[in-house]
Amino acid sequence: FPSHDISKEMAKGFSSKLYLDQLAPAAKTLFIDADCLCVRNLEGVFQAFAGQAVSVVGAMKSEGEWFGDIRSRCQRYGVGAVPVFVGAVYYLEPGDACTRVFETARKAEREYDKAGFIRLRNVPNEEPLISVGMAHAGCKPINDNGAIKVDAMSWSNINFNLLKGKSQVTYPDGRRVSPVLLHFNCSFAERPPYTNAVLALKMACLHQWPMLPAEIAGTFVCLFPYCLRQTLLNIFRPLYRKLFGFRKVRMNQRVSS
Repeated sequence: FPSHDISKEMAKGFSSKLYLDQLAPAAKTLFIDADCLCVRNLEGVFQAFAGQAVSVVGAMKSEGEWFGDIRSRCQRYGVGAVPVFVGAVYYLEPGDACTRVFETARKAEREYDKAGFIRLRNVPNEEPLISVGMAHAGCKPINDNGAIKVDAMSWSNINFNLLKGKSQVTYPDGRRVSPVLLHFNCSFAERPPYTNAVLALKMACLHQWPMLPAEIAGTFVCLFPYCLRQTLLNIFRPLYRKLFGFRKVRMNQRVSS
């Protein structure tokens, strides 16, 4: 474990991830966000990342928009391209390269706004910072095409059973994959199928319920009330809008992880 208490150094929000190199003592570490569900054994994920100092699920890009202009970012930090990803999963192997990644990321955070990084929920986002650090250290992302992780904002349909270890995700283009990790980012973790799956897991693991009763509990406590609420909203929403008009649009907030 870290030789000193770094809690005072760590900022709140996403910036705490900039200290993963100091918080991860193992020879191989897989950091997974709390809003992810692991459907199967993670051994294959470790094997896919093995040998990488720092890696993520993503792709290299040299232009476009990702929490700021990518081309300008590459020019500012002297790199040809940067990894673009959703930071729900980070793989680390301690060493000089890993340390350089996070030291560069922490340094870049100190000039976050000046460097043109766009904030997430009004705080610095760790993703583009770690991305710059990875680019400087020559670390590459893994483009696994949905085998390791899929984010809720990317799929059009999902069918999974957490207790049985099954998952099938359908992309908008019709492509189907079976990821090990399902990332229910932002509000996706506040409704089914996340909430009923988590309740079923809790009943099965913590309270030793058989699988079927645990799944039924998740269905009746979480899924049915949610479906009923959505049905009623769909029925009465047109009437509400006819009587009171449309609500004002709120200021947009970027959602990534």
